[in-house]
Amino acid sequence: MTGQAIELRVGAPPPLGAPAAGQVFRIAQEALQNALRHAGAERIEVRLEDGGGRLVLSVADDGAGFDVGAAGVRGRRLGLNSMQERATELGGQLVIESRRTEGTTVRLEVRA
Repeated sequence: MTGQAIELRVGAPPPLGAPAAGQVFRIAQEALQNALRHAGAERIEVRLEDGGGRLVLSVADDGAGFDVGAAGVRGRRLGLNSMQERATELGGQLVIESRRTEGTTVRLEVRA
């Protein structure tokens, strides 16, 4: 038991083929694991929904946050690189927004 509250919201996302859906799952899994391991969050929200014909995945936490633009962050955080590579393979867009003490949001958009 982790102690964090995890809220899952699934709307009606557009369907993806099995290979693409597997990549989206892996991105969600990595983002959730990062939030559980590193954020010190009390609350984590995972959303999967339709964004106007695009599948939208977001994983947001209220934890410690980090400086996304800091030198060397990607080198120390292989999971961030892995998520970005998977998003690129899908032809999708991955955005990571984070501020110290304000939490982190990982958002993926993929055309269905």
